[in-house]
Amino acid sequence: MKITFLGTSSGLPTKERNVSGIALRFDQSSDWMLFDCGEATQHQLLYTSYSLPKLSHIFITHLHGDHCFGLFGLLATRSLNNAQEPITIIGPVGIRKLLETTFEITQTHFRFEIDITEIDPQNTHFKIPQASIEAIPLEHSVSSYAFVIQKKPKPGKFKVELAKAKGIPSGPIYGKLKRGEKVTLPSGEILDGKDFIEDPIPGRKIIIAGDNKNPELLLPYLKNCNLLIHEANYTEKVKALVRDDFFHSTARDVAIVAQKSRIPNLILTHFSARFSLEYSRARKYSIDDVLQEALAEYSGNCFLAKDLETYLLNAQGELSIKERK
Repeated sequence: MKITFLGTSSGLPTKERNVSGIALRFDQSSDWMLFDCGEATQHQLLYTSYSLPKLSHIFITHLHGDHCFGLFGLLATRSLNNAQEPITIIGPVGIRKLLETTFEITQTHFRFEIDITEIDPQNTHFKIPQASIEAIPLEHSVSSYAFVIQKKPKPGKFKVELAKAKGIPSGPIYGKLKRGEKVTLPSGEILDGKDFIEDPIPGRKIIIAGDNKNPELLLPYLKNCNLLIHEANYTEKVKALVRDDFFHSTARDVAIVAQKSRIPNLILTHFSARFSLEYSRARKYSIDDVLQEALAEYSGNCFLAKDLETYLLNAQGELSIKERK
């Protein structure tokens, strides 16, 4: 999996960070998905290799502007790029009205179909060719969701040595056994193909969370998860100085849950503008404070997302940062 952060700031952009947007592409796939689409997301894409006509799905965690105000321009630009393929947009109740009203008022027309699906208690599971995706309700000042992305498992490897031990030559019988079929040998022995296939290889699992005051809500879903991407709007020090009207997490909140679940990889994002360079010099805040607060509670691999930074999650669930060219 390839994961690129298009925006990592909370509420408003800074000189270093745009507002929320995450691109995800599966291995051996030219299509890609977008999670949240803050203002100017389409500008950020100009600095990447992601093609708008190849964008197949957009998932919106919640309807605060820093997560969805970029939708209108991005979709219009996709049409101007002569995209013909349909696109699916999935988000909280209200996203249909938001989009349809805007496009009606602005007389915006498209060369492709837009399938809008709203999340509700009876509609939380979605399937795409490469994975299943489940929306999990979070705790925020508006309806907000995390998306659990579970890649399909790979078939187990064929036990070639066992087949050789049975004296089976390479050929059509191999094919039947690989498909799990039963085979009768000339001797009369019946072989069950299931005995010649190793256990399936679990697909990678990641969670991309929207704004959320209570990371513990994700604990039931973090089992066998390879990566959690979660906001860390504040440190505990900063949170004590501001109103808590917006229901966000601190780095400590998220790190405690990550440690409790023993998840191997954690990427923190959606940082308050208080940690921007111009603001932090005056107020003596530092983005490094976010990392140090997380590391005090969490012993796994912890990263602070940066705009236009790409991460690779390989088949073994190992996370690495791709060097930016």
